[in-house]
Amino acid sequence: MRFSSWYSYRASKAAQNQLTRTLAHELKLRKKLAIALGLHPGTVVRTALSSPFTANREPDEKQGTFEAPEAADKLSQVVGKASESDSGRVLDWAGQRIPW
Repeated sequence: MRFSSWYSYRASKAAQNQLTRTLAHELKLRKKLAIALGLHPGTVVRTALSSPFTANREPDEKQGTFEAPEAADKLSQVVGKASESDSGRVLDWAGQRIPW
């Protein structure tokens, strides 16, 4: 397995976090009734990205691993509970803030 791709993967996540933060700032300045959120679904098992790491792993909420429909449902619940104070933040599948 090649690990060099982790540099670009992590850089893209940092860029996405900053875009979310900047969008939240712009929305507030323009007095828009919207919030910007970054969402972390956990590890979604049996996808092309996660399969090398989760091939023999079953979903386990304690470990933050989910099937795609379950991950989508959890993120939908997080979005439904989000408030203006969450704008610009990154939240995980349980609605917990991920500092960066």
